[in-house]
Amino acid sequence: HVNAGDFMTLIQLYYFLTVCRFENMSHAAEELNISQPSLSRAIRELESEFQLSLFDRKHRGMFLTKDGERFRAYADSLLLHAAQTRRVMMDLGQKRTHLLLGSPPMLSALFLPAICEKWLQEYPDGNLSVSEAGREELFLQLERGQLDLALLPHNQDFGNKYHAIPLTDMESVCCMSLTHPYADRESLRIEELKDEKLILFTDTFFQTSTLITQRFSAQNITPDILMQTSQLATLHRTVATGIGVGFLFSELAASYPDVVGIPLDPPMLSKVSIVWKNGSLVAERF
Repeated sequence: HVNAGDFMTLIQLYYFLTVCRFENMSHAAEELNISQPSLSRAIRELESEFQLSLFDRKHRGMFLTKDGERFRAYADSLLLHAAQTRRVMMDLGQKRTHLLLGSPPMLSALFLPAICEKWLQEYPDGNLSVSEAGREELFLQLERGQLDLALLPHNQDFGNKYHAIPLTDMESVCCMSLTHPYADRESLRIEELKDEKLILFTDTFFQTSTLITQRFSAQNITPDILMQTSQLATLHRTVATGIGVGFLFSELAASYPDVVGIPLDPPMLSKVSIVWKNGSLVAERF
C-alpha cells in the first residue's frame, strides 16, 4: 500500500525546475513568491522520496547532480504533459477544441487551408495554433507533447510510439529565376549544380539535411551554400531575383510565376504524413 503523500506533486516539480533555472535558492524563492524555507523543504522532500541528491549545494549556488540532470528531463516532460492534459480536458468540458499543429513552411502553404477547413467543419467553436519549423524541431515538439499533430516529410517509418496517416508523395525540384541559363531545361543532374550558389532551408529541415545533402554527397560534391533560412518567403524571393537556386516541392514551385522548377534526374522524392503520438486525445479525434 502506498499513500498519496508518498508521490511527488506538480508544484514540487515546478519548484525544482525554477531552482534549476536560477541555480540559487533565494532567487528562485523570490521568483516563486514563497519563503526560502518552504522552497528548501519542497526540494528536500523530493530528494528524500527518491533517496538521492538532486543538487550539489555550493557557496556559488546550487548545481544539478547527474541524477538531478536526469530528473530534470523527466520533470520537463511531466509538466508539459500535465499542461496539455489540462488544456484538452478543459476544452472537452467547455465543448471547445484547440488544435496544436506543427508543419514545415512549405507543407503549411500546401496543406493548411484544407486542414483548417476540415477542422472547423468538425469543431465550429474550435481554434487552431500552427508552429512552423523544420522537421527536427517539430518532431521534438511532438515528442514533448507540445504539438497534437505534425505534418512531416519522411522516407522512413516513425516507429510504434506514433500514429501516421500517409497523405501524399512529394517531389522536390530545383528552383531558379526565369532568366537562369537552365530555366528551359526539362531535368537536371545534381552534378550540374556544383558551381551554383544555393539558397536552402536550414539543416533542421528534412529536405536539406536528408534529400539535398545526401544527393550531393553521393556524387562527392561539396555544395556551394550561399544562404540558409527557415522562412519560405525569404527563400522564394532570393531565388526569384537570381541570386542563387533553391529547392521547393514541385506543387509549390508551380504556384510562383517568377520562378521555374526543374525536376532532378533521378527525381528527389519524399513522403508526407500527418503524425501524432499515441495517446493524444485531441489528435485521435481528428
